[in-house]
Amino acid sequence: MRRGIRRSLRERACLLLADMEAALLELGSAPEDMAAVGRVIRTAGCLSRSGGKLGTRGIAPLAGEMESLFHLVLGGKVTLNWRLTGLALVAADRIRGMLAVPDGAGGRGESGQILLEGLRVLRRTTEQ
Repeated sequence: MRRGIRRSLRERACLLLADMEAALLELGSAPEDMAAVGRVIRTAGCLSRSGGKLGTRGIAPLAGEMESLFHLVLGGKVTLNWRLTGLALVAADRIRGMLAVPDGAGGRGESGQILLEGLRVLRRTTEQ
């Protein structure tokens, strides 16, 4: 039963991730689209809150940092640029990779930690 629930959560997370990636791609050509920014925030928030239930420790901090960063974009405190959009797409790809591994085997790892720190640095350096 537990595996079935976890599988359902992972399937839902993959759907959320697809929506996030679509919103990020839209922002690549229309960075002023605050509706797309809102979609990124909502999906990152959902992934962050459900990260522990998915069996991978690295999803929650990564998605949480994306959520925080895009809240700053929405509030006008961080400028959306190609670096942020590109790094967010890499983070989404990393989350997708964590979702694809067997239960418990998708820890943050060194590359995930570097990516998380990159999002934090980008947030600090792009604040207006």
